[in-house]
Amino acid sequence: MTNKIEYGYDDAMRTADMIMEKAEDHGMASDEIKDGVILGSGLGGFADEHLESSDNAVEIPYNNIYETLGRPASHSRVPGHAKKIIISPIKDSGSERLVMALSGREHPYEGISGQRATFLLRVMQVLGVKTLFGSNASGVITPNTLGIPSLMLNNGNFDLAIAADNPLYGPNDDRLGPRFPHMSNLYPRSTQITAIEAARDLSIPLAQGIYVRFQGPNYESPEDISRAVNLVENAWERGKNRHGEHRFQGE
Repeated sequence: MTNKIEYGYDDAMRTADMIMEKAEDHGMASDEIKDGVILGSGLGGFADEHLESSDNAVEIPYNNIYETLGRPASHSRVPGHAKKIIISPIKDSGSERLVMALSGREHPYEGISGQRATFLLRVMQVLGVKTLFGSNASGVITPNTLGIPSLMLNNGNFDLAIAADNPLYGPNDDRLGPRFPHMSNLYPRSTQITAIEAARDLSIPLAQGIYVRFQGPNYESPEDISRAVNLVENAWERGKNRHGEHRFQGE
């Protein structure tokens, strides 16, 4: 495709080149960027605790990227979302394998498109990131109520906001994926098993559940919550044994 699509493949490649150049300026091997993580609400301190210090990491504010691309800067502030890229190895790991962490995210409710809200995931894709972990504040309405704080592993989702901000609207670029992607394996079972086994080895209680996304930014009404509970409970029961496969392994 030769037409320019904002926040598409060409923009992603320009941004990836910028990131690789900055990583190499810090003595990092840019082809070692293999893992991605999205640090949502409540995990802003992850980078300080588990990634190298700013002297040994690459940090790029999102607005620096948009300025380079000639796109509008964001002046919206969301607590817990620093809105910067961090490229770093895991602290004290002794490995050259690099993590690309998105410290905070941009949300469509801040007045941006779905394409922009997901743009940095396309950057990860062209950089060669193969494994992505995302975090969010979830687990409140899971079938077995969780203690707070605790962790929940998402193994399915209802996206009640997708009609408003689907990032796949518009022209499709086959270099980034098919026109009609299949949605049956959003959360690969092999990756879930890795997380479950790691939690077990570290004695970390880990619940499992289905994520429900609303458009926001308001908190949901009691009626919204009731509808979500019904959706989750019904899907959970039906999905426990679908086509002979045990879809949901725990609660």
